[in-house]
Amino acid sequence: MALRWDQMWAQIEDRLEVAARLIDEGEAVGVRAQEPDAYIQSMGARLALAYRQHMLGGVAAMMEAQLAENPQLQVNRPVLTLAHLQAGDRDAAVAEFERLAEDDFAGFPHDVIWFSSICLLAEVCAQLGDVRRAALLYELIMPHRQRLVLVAMVACWGSAERYLALLAAARQDWEAAAAHFEAALAVNEAAGIVSMTRMVSEEYAQMLRTRGGPGDADRAGALDAAQAGGAEMAATEIATRPGPV
Repeated sequence: MALRWDQMWAQIEDRLEVAARLIDEGEAVGVRAQEPDAYIQSMGARLALAYRQHMLGGVAAMMEAQLAENPQLQVNRPVLTLAHLQAGDRDAAVAEFERLAEDDFAGFPHDVIWFSSICLLAEVCAQLGDVRRAALLYELIMPHRQRLVLVAMVACWGSAERYLALLAAARQDWEAAAAHFEAALAVNEAAGIVSMTRMVSEEYAQMLRTRGGPGDADRAGALDAAQAGGAEMAATEIATRPGPV
């Protein structure tokens, strides 16, 4: 359990190489302890790591095979949908998304993973440009806008405001999207969620360049510069740190 928390904090701080090592160590300890969920937990952590690295496309085929053999892992289907998109297989992503969106997402039980699943599908929806579902998901997430998106003991995806921003941008509601992005940045920075601060900054800068309004290019440039400076400082800190914990 301690190693699982350590890898989660490493991901939050964007120490991705450390996180990968801790996932392996946690799995090895779990197997020795005969923990029945050792492999499932480590798989979830590896998927979260691939999510941060925008590398889910490389595991789409593997995920599909695992889901076929292990129906109990249906909780990973929203991740598979995004993996299809990152793999460039839009048709497969649309088919999976349509299945999950049946009855306006009513098939998702309101359990411990409901919120993270809905937020992940919001990201997929925004990339697909599904305006109708974007409005629906926006209304589902809006009451929880002040929450952080926590995926069990696997990952923290930061402020829910990010997903509202992505959905608003998909609907070209640029003013709302900018407000949500700003809110997400403020929350993630205050909470020290480095990984998601960087992802939000990248997405916000991209949105500003797409909108192309007065001052948008300057704000996008400032976001890029801030993240470049932050990455340099983080690299120096990691290099001088006595050792990962």
